[in-house]
Amino acid sequence: MDRVFRSEEQPFISEVIAVDEFLASAMHARTRTQPACSSSTAPSAEVDDDEDVDERVQQFAAFAGVSDEVGHELAALCLPESLKCNDGIEADDRDPFVTQIPDVPLVTLQIRKQEVQKRAQNPTYKAVGMRTLKYDRVDYKALNDNRNTVIPKAYTPPDVILTITVMKPYNRPLDHHEVRLGRLLKADARFLVRGQQELSVLRDRIPCASDYALHKDVSENPQSIHPTDFSRDLHPSNFLFFHDTFYVDSRKEKSTDLSEGVREWARRRSKEIGPFRVADMARTRFSDLRLRMGQPYLYLHQGSCEHLIVVSDIRLMDVEDNQDVSAYPLSILQKYKKRTACYGCKMYTAKWVTYGNERLPCDPTFFCEECFRSFNYASGEKIGSFKAVPFFDRTALST
Repeated sequence: MDRVFRSEEQPFISEVIAVDEFLASAMHARTRTQPACSSSTAPSAEVDDDEDVDERVQQFAAFAGVSDEVGHELAALCLPESLKCNDGIEADDRDPFVTQIPDVPLVTLQIRKQEVQKRAQNPTYKAVGMRTLKYDRVDYKALNDNRNTVIPKAYTPPDVILTITVMKPYNRPLDHHEVRLGRLLKADARFLVRGQQELSVLRDRIPCASDYALHKDVSENPQSIHPTDFSRDLHPSNFLFFHDTFYVDSRKEKSTDLSEGVREWARRRSKEIGPFRVADMARTRFSDLRLRMGQPYLYLHQGSCEHLIVVSDIRLMDVEDNQDVSAYPLSILQKYKKRTACYGCKMYTAKWVTYGNERLPCDPTFFCEECFRSFNYASGEKIGSFKAVPFFDRTALST
């Protein structure tokens, strides 16, 4: 797939990373840096023993690859006293968005002035610009909520944390303008996962309304629905694709290998696609993966519902992270989803959808529970001809 994406030529795609090798190298780097950078060995203004200071500076200089003279100079510059000002600093209460840009013949300032004017005149343009920030829509409350942590924070297990973004799903070929504008390339969920966790843990947390679809008409008896009638139980087959491997979910008896058709198609194509491998999702940890950050991967379920998946960050676990493995995958995306309102009352969220209803001007039609019963039934008897299935709104999905 790297040849198809031309991954080596894309500035937003990293080189191939073996997660277990990254963990080993990062732990080695941390072990080397801790003696030189920890507070217990760093030079301090309270230390009176010059020999002790010299020894610590020499340790830092050897680690940084600089001379002892440069090490002493850096140590002096990094003392807290170097950060103080004799006269103090006045607080700057200027708003950077309303600061007057000087009228000088600099192209950069002219472009900046035009940008500020656009944002002032068009709130939508400003909102779009602000949403492109790297940490936009991050749920910092969930990220910093360690109240359920039972492991002492002083203990940090040797593990990595991956940031994985799951995109909004689609189940049809995209039009040219949709690909160009990227309208469907929207984050639907974002998780922090631990390297020691299995891939199946992430799969179980990915929210999608298609898992709760019902493919039969229940208009004659809406109470006849059984929990096992939904798609998630009837069609449990799914897989995750990373780099060159299909990770198939085979935990349920009804599951089949959806990747078989894709692999057979790839074998009939040119050598640009494949070869691919197959592994068990429940027996593979994130630390076993080989992947590229920034490259789109895939989660497929329900036969044709595709979610693009992007790994945007891999880092060592830190003392400030939640130490409880049961807290992961940790959802860190703030959601702003629009609900589907009832066609009748325009107040409550839709829970039913009807098709081919002769008494309505639009098809399909969405109803809340009360409007569905009162409009389509009289004393429990169906009125007119229509088909009805339960509707599961995306806003009800929880990650």
